[in-house]
Amino acid sequence: MRSATLLTAIGLIRLLVAPAGVQAAHVFVSFQLENQPAAVARVAILPASDLTKPMAAAVPFSKFGTIDVPFDVAHDVVVRFELETGEYLLDGPFRWPADRAVRYVSSIARRTVRGTLPDASSPDPPRWIDAEGGATEQWPRCSISGQAWTCIGVPVGKGGVIAILGRSVFAAALSGRERANGDLVLDQAAWALLLLLASEDGHEIQSAHVRALRARSTSQTSPGGRMDLAPANGCRVTEVVAAAFLLMCRGADDVIVQVEAEDHGALRIPITASAQTLLSPLTMHLARSVSVHGSVQSVRGMPAVGARLDLSELIEMPARPGKTRIIRRSLMEAVVRADGSFEFAGLAAGAYELLAVHERYGRAKVLVNPGPTPVTIRLVPTARVEGRVLQNGIPLAAASVEIPPDHMAYLQGGDPFDVVAPATVTASDGRFELALPARGGSEVLIRSDDRSARYALPAIAAGGLLSLGDLNLPTSIVVAVVYTGDERCVLRAAGPFGRSGVHVIEAEVLAPARRRLLLPEPGQWVLRADCGGQEARVQPAVMDVPRTSAWSAHISLLGQ
Repeated sequence: MRSATLLTAIGLIRLLVAPAGVQAAHVFVSFQLENQPAAVARVAILPASDLTKPMAAAVPFSKFGTIDVPFDVAHDVVVRFELETGEYLLDGPFRWPADRAVRYVSSIARRTVRGTLPDASSPDPPRWIDAEGGATEQWPRCSISGQAWTCIGVPVGKGGVIAILGRSVFAAALSGRERANGDLVLDQAAWALLLLLASEDGHEIQSAHVRALRARSTSQTSPGGRMDLAPANGCRVTEVVAAAFLLMCRGADDVIVQVEAEDHGALRIPITASAQTLLSPLTMHLARSVSVHGSVQSVRGMPAVGARLDLSELIEMPARPGKTRIIRRSLMEAVVRADGSFEFAGLAAGAYELLAVHERYGRAKVLVNPGPTPVTIRLVPTARVEGRVLQNGIPLAAASVEIPPDHMAYLQGGDPFDVVAPATVTASDGRFELALPARGGSEVLIRSDDRSARYALPAIAAGGLLSLGDLNLPTSIVVAVVYTGDERCVLRAAGPFGRSGVHVIEAEVLAPARRRLLLPEPGQWVLRADCGGQEARVQPAVMDVPRTSAWSAHISLLGQ
């Protein structure tokens, strides 16, 4: 209901509705403007059937303006009040003439938006989709002629989407702050969605970030696999207003929409592309963020200071027809504090898996649910190895010691994290102690500068400790290279091929046609050249280097 206190101006218009030669009948109609946002400069009367063709030229608006309208029968008309800003107010459509009718004009300022399609592929006119997702009013009205389209009455200060729907979607987001009467470029896509964000507890959504992602599984063969998310190619997300986003995708691949917002848990919803032929609103309800907190202890209750934590969400993915499987996706990592405590904040409600690994105390994998109750994780001892690293007979400090992932154990499926163990470094006396992964663990890899060595491991019982004694780190293999090719190219060797823990070594330039490679260990090494940012092939492409102190090779550049 309109309040009389909102009326700010009244204009009086006289219409001449009689045909030529007949005495004119004067009909007076009052127009009352609510919350007039700007001074009205001109007024025009338009036929409701074609808003692009005024019945009479627009005239300056005043309290007692007169417009002569050359028609002698009743018409459905729209009155347009043009503002000084280039925007306008609309009233109608209604039947005119009317005997001393009073028309109320909406206070929403409007504008005209137009553009051109790349081809005449759609006979249907554009449509307006309100960013609030509710039913749209009678404005704007859109039309299309060939490749040119026009939308009259697009609201100012109100977000929405202009879209043409056919075999493909042409659409663009309007924030409501664009200039009046502007030309708009519509992006083309196979399908599109208007994403509306809402908080489950009614709080306002702020600082939202929306992305279209695709699933990239790191282990497809077993129920314990892991999944990573990468940006979805061919998809674009545009913010319309603070809590509304336009998603457009050119391809037919399914995507996962991820929403992150301040004080709310991240939300991910899978979208089936084949079901999204029309641009329709999709409301995504975000819950307030929660946390997982607690402590990590050894089997004897000691704080597992420095233990590494990986928090994964559990996602149900389709497998065979009628079947699903659970995939893990790593979300966050953390290190246990000095008092043995940890916390993961900013989570959405749901089930998570927490993996804790300590280089001495072992590992544990538990299911957790965010909430106020703290979680206590007890590590289970795993097989361990210890030893001392020597270089030229002297204890070597700060050398890296790791258990490379076992290829066969990885290929057998399951959680890839089960074949990974945290690395460590040697102490000042060259000593180390290292926990093996849950599966695999067939060798120890020691690295320091340009040297490395591998030592095979026997089977070790769970919870057992194997002492490897003193492990000597041999000198690197010096490969003298006779090089033929562009001297500006950089020669690199990657290897050893077929082993975990790959090195990439750049050759040192000694003189024209002379290079040197310091390889940390024997094996097959793949050779490539980098010539100004472009990769070039060399001959030989692979060289098999034996365990020796010195070796030589002839390498030729084949082309870029």
